[in-house]
Formats: sequence, structure tokens, C-alpha cells
Amino acid sequence: MSSRLRVGNLGTAIDLSQFKTMFGEFGTVVDAQIMESPFSGKSRGFGFIEMKTEAEAAECLSKMNGKEYEGLKLVVTDAPAAEKPRRKRKA
Repeated sequence: MSSRLRVGNLGTAIDLSQFKTMFGEFGTVVDAQIMESPFSGKSRGFGFIEMKTEAEAAECLSKMNGKEYEGLKLVVTDAPAAEKPRRKRKA
């Protein structure tokens, strides 16, 4: 397990401050991102949260997955560090 989590099924009205506060009760939030639509600037319904330790991330995962927030059940999963993008093959 990594210390980075993917949080899905977020409402479109959530802001970064609310997002950090929601997970901050389980430890230190190192980084938080809400993926936004380039057109509306509103949440695309998912984001990423990185906790200071794997133990804090594990607690977030167990306590926040399935928790209802603004009428929606959150889907929290492990999100390992992103891999390097693959190079395109030359034809």
C-alpha cells in the first residue's frame, strides 16, 4: 500500500479546503488534488490525497471508503505513484 489514495464519487461542489479537512482528521495531509473540468472548473468527481505515512493512508482507506458525503458514497482506493509515461513507438 502507498500513502497516496484515489477518492472517487466526489460531488461537484467540493473544494480543496473541504477535501483536505475531510481527510485531515486521520493524520497529516501532504498533498491533495481535485481533478477539475477544464471547461467548468468544477470537480470531475474524483481526486487524490497523499498522507504522511502509509499507516495514516490505511486508516483513511478503511474509514472513508463507503462513507457518505453530500449524499454520495465515497470510493477510496490505493493509488500507487504514477508510472512514467511510455514513449510512442516510431512507425
